[in-house]
Amino acid sequence: MISLITPPRTPFFKICYICVREFGSQTVPIHELQCVECLKRQKPRRPELKIRQLYHSAEAQLQPCGNCDWTFFPDCLILHQGSCKEAATQSVTTK
Repeated sequence: MISLITPPRTPFFKICYICVREFGSQTVPIHELQCVECLKRQKPRRPELKIRQLYHSAEAQLQPCGNCDWTFFPDCLILHQGSCKEAATQSVTTK
């Protein structure tokens, strides 16, 4: 006698549209209300403060060129000064 083995039924889950977690079909409406309340209680994040801090720290590292007063990072300033001196002498000689 051959017996057929049926796989166990998997429960039907619905996904919360806020936190993308799975819940039973009866508990999703209850969870969504709790999830919305939790979302309202969270403090808003301020990523722009971090961006401003990064901008100001980068800006503090800039050094002005002696010829044209443009500001550069120290490693780029060395490269710029080589070409800026040439450009400054060429513009003086052509006048």
